Amino acid sequence: HHQLDNYGPYLPCGIVDGKMTHFVAIKLPTSTPVKYIITAENSVGLSERSEASKMKRTLEAELPSCVRRIEAKNIRPTAVAMHFEEPEHDGGESITEYVVFWKTEDDAIPPEESKQGFHKFENAFETSPAEITGIVPGSKVTFRIHAVNSVGRG
Repeated sequence: HHQLDNYGPYLPCGIVDGKMTHFVAIKLPTSTPVKYIITAENSVGLSERSEASKMKRTLEAELPSCVRRIEAKNIRPTAVAMHFEEPEHDGGESITEYVVFWKTEDDAIPPEESKQGFHKFENAFETSPAEITGIVPGSKVTFRIHAVNSVGRG
């Protein structure tokens, strides 16, 4: 541990080259708040240090939160475009895809074939809108859209 003026004890985390835009520090203490200070160094010397900043701490990746503001647009007899906003929290990992589940009002799917009576749409989507096709004309359809990251489906 080193003492850095009024900032208290600190540990050097690492050195990055001038091309990097982010840095991940692992195995940080979980029992105390962590702040970081940045300095730059070149052949002339060391820069003044930045103000101490709080760090975004992700102890472990988790499932993403729910997608937001789902809205059906461009409704046609056998298709619909489901628009949505990405989840507020990605769970600490990038969203890899969005999956759509659907069921009709009169669906009778055996529970072992589908969770809560919903079918999984065959295609996953990378962004909004999700273009859903193959709808039976005149049927009432309920949709669910889930964000997926490396941990799983939120």
